[in-house]
Amino acid sequence: MTSVDLQMPAEKLMGVRVVDAAPGSASGVQTFPGIATPSLGWFGVLADALGGRPVAFSLPGEVSLSTVSMHLDLVRPPTAADGSVLAGEGRMIELGRSWGLSGLTVTGAGSRKLVVGTVRFLVYPMAASSGGSPANRTGEAAPDAVADDGSLLALLGMRVEDAGGGRARLSFTPGRHHANPFPVVHGGLHTALVDVAMAAALDGIAGGSAMTLLSLDLTYHRPIPVGEAPVSVTAEVLQHGRRSALAEAAVVAPGGKALTTARGTFGLLGPEDPARS
Repeated sequence: MTSVDLQMPAEKLMGVRVVDAAPGSASGVQTFPGIATPSLGWFGVLADALGGRPVAFSLPGEVSLSTVSMHLDLVRPPTAADGSVLAGEGRMIELGRSWGLSGLTVTGAGSRKLVVGTVRFLVYPMAASSGGSPANRTGEAAPDAVADDGSLLALLGMRVEDAGGGRARLSFTPGRHHANPFPVVHGGLHTALVDVAMAAALDGIAGGSAMTLLSLDLTYHRPIPVGEAPVSVTAEVLQHGRRSALAEAAVVAPGGKALTTARGTFGLLGPEDPARS
């Protein structure tokens, strides 16, 4: 294994630490102090970090990666028995001339799978996509791990502007503690933004808030610049039944352009469900 690069601001924010990285593989951990059951959106930064390092370490010279899509599935919800530190393993599935595809597995107690997923990246020469000085060299300290109430909403500093009737609109002001090495929001953090928005949309439907996000798909269109105007995160429930729901979300720039779009499947898990066993 090779030495691991510095922890990115957003990785510190989300309690993510890459332990080992080498061409084709990486391992790391994520700490969840004070959180009973992390939702699927918590795992995006870990997925992006452990998916991107195997690709970056497999390429010669200085390169930068841009996340273009991510898919995450909840195998089973983490429980108190899994502890507050979860392990992750990333592996490169395929590498092309200008793109890479990686897989991720997060495990709990007894090496039981909790989350699986894939992340696809575009690869650029460093000079072509750096976007300015690295964010982790600005000297601005990132908040330590998890907010007091243990919610993504509080940790990210999001504000609910409107919610009801299966729809929600939130605002998010991107700061340097949300960034990757450059002054844009870490790709994995987009999962947290859409998770919060879709959950807020479900809150307005009877029984919706008790559902768990089981599957999440994101498509990245444009980066979220750090230090600029707040962006909007909107969500709408498309279908809702007794035990499942389908929602979509978007991160939208002040001018109206979509930065990220996402779709999530929710389920109402009970004690009899295999995911709880």
